[in-house]
Amino acid sequence: MNETNSSALVLYLNRVNAELAKYGSPLFAVIGFISNLFACICLPLHHKHVNRHTMYLTVLAFVELMFNIIWFWLLLIPMHSFKLNHYFNQNKIFCKIYGALMQFCLGLAFNIILAMSVDRCVAFQEPIRSRNWKAKSALFISLAVCCADLILSLPFSFVYTITNNWSTGNICIPYYENKISKHLFTWFQILINPNGMVIIIAMFIANITLVINLASHYRNRELLLCDIKINPSQKLKAKRKEFRSSMQIIALSLVFLILTSSINISYIIWMFTDSEITFELVQIFSSLFLFQQNCLFIGYFFRTVKKLISKTFRY
Repeated sequence: MNETNSSALVLYLNRVNAELAKYGSPLFAVIGFISNLFACICLPLHHKHVNRHTMYLTVLAFVELMFNIIWFWLLLIPMHSFKLNHYFNQNKIFCKIYGALMQFCLGLAFNIILAMSVDRCVAFQEPIRSRNWKAKSALFISLAVCCADLILSLPFSFVYTITNNWSTGNICIPYYENKISKHLFTWFQILINPNGMVIIIAMFIANITLVINLASHYRNRELLLCDIKINPSQKLKAKRKEFRSSMQIIALSLVFLILTSSINISYIIWMFTDSEITFELVQIFSSLFLFQQNCLFIGYFFRTVKKLISKTFRY
């Protein structure tokens, strides 16, 4: 009876995964591409004074945009457009190059989110007064951090790509020759791959700092509300608006990291259990990966569109 129930569950999860791969991935990829392109253009133009936070988000949006483009080229178009398959019959060299670029963008995105969350945590716990720092200095600091993240992402992506076996069919994906090589690959991936232990530790630290950020923002917002009741000046109201928007961005980042960590957690469980149910869960989380990867700027896009619609129909 238990075997029958588990087989039925595996078949159901397999059906869900097939539907997500067929309809969900193209939808999430298109919405994510539009949202990231929108964020790349609007984030620097929307703010009068570009600060470190805006700089991090703009670079992150550009990295996510590149990730979506590479994802389109490697996976989505070959799977869903059979007329173009002869353009995607890649050899192993092209598979390694595109795979390295995709892993590089993925690792860079995680490193930028980690740097951004730690930066905000330090800024709220030990605030640096704006009069001591010029705007150009803040931009140079954020650019230097992004360059450091870029350098740190390079070795992981290329080591991951070089050590993989890649198929030479229409879709560039790593394959496993047998069960032993799968486990060897999994252990190696956890140790050095940006999808492995390095990124799990980075996500753990980033989640802690983002929770601290949310708590600090909420405490400061409550104090700010008390100050507004006593002294309702325009400056305090503007500061309240800044705290509210910053809280929304940090909450979206926290959701992004929690969703993305589900892939790694399910992958590790599958490695130790090697059951069909956990494998199907890994496949489902992988099908939702485009949504998880783009949820930060998808939320920003729909929030901005909602504001524009409300302003349009107000008058």
